[in-house]
Amino acid sequence: KKVNSSVIRKVDTVKADGWEKRGVANLNFGQVGLQNWAGGGQSSVSGTALVSLIGNYKKGKTAWDNSLDLAYGLVKLGDADIQKSDDKIELNSKYGRKISSFDNLFYGGLVNFRSQFDDGYETAAQTKIISKFMSPAYLTAAIGIDYKPTSSLSFFLAPLSSRTTFVLDNNLNSIGAYGVDTNSTYRAEFGGLLMAKYSKKIMENVSLTTQATFFSNYVDEPQNIDVLWDLILDMKINKYISASISLTTIYDHDVMIGLDTDDDGVNDSEGQRLQLKDVIAVGFKYAF
Repeated sequence: KKVNSSVIRKVDTVKADGWEKRGVANLNFGQVGLQNWAGGGQSSVSGTALVSLIGNYKKGKTAWDNSLDLAYGLVKLGDADIQKSDDKIELNSKYGRKISSFDNLFYGGLVNFRSQFDDGYETAAQTKIISKFMSPAYLTAAIGIDYKPTSSLSFFLAPLSSRTTFVLDNNLNSIGAYGVDTNSTYRAEFGGLLMAKYSKKIMENVSLTTQATFFSNYVDEPQNIDVLWDLILDMKINKYISASISLTTIYDHDVMIGLDTDDDGVNDSEGQRLQLKDVIAVGFKYAF
């Protein structure tokens, strides 16, 4: 009994300390074919590739969590040109050092980077480019306290944080897109940040991951809270087939969205709006 107990403790220690590395690659397809269809509509073909990489390190009082999420999708509707349907680059790195008197409390820092791969257009006609790689891009750095009440839930509160918005494309920064000053390539903000994350297997072969980030600019209209909320419901059908539902919600007070106030199909003004993106996908999944 003593020997077995010692072996069990040793195995648990190995699992708890050191690197935990894992990744998932998804390739999803969609197709609709119509011919002489009385109900109308258009044929379509779509595909999306997603890669998620995680590398977490834990040893003693130190915890370092890293993740990289990439997504890119294309769709062709009828005779229209191929256009993108999804585009994401996001890198997260959070370092924490446990506060001696508390088991679930860490002090540390966080870095987050977000951008996209390809050009984005205002409409399906693809005549006006409204985004590009590094236009915009967001770099957030924060120092604060990380509270982890359970292995599934964490709250990161950073009273000292900065967010830099990059718009490197001259055509976009010349009009002050994404809140940068006209002809400036970046805008720096200083404020406070709160990030909450929950990740758990909620039933057999079904896992839920959600993360919400709130940022307030101390210098410019601190009452206007910028919000970024991601939710992913992942369902495993078998070893290689999976389905997922994802939702992204963004509110950024500095980003102006085109508005069609008279419903004629043409944007005639700009204003702040809630941005929503949802994706339902079924396809091939490979975990490593």
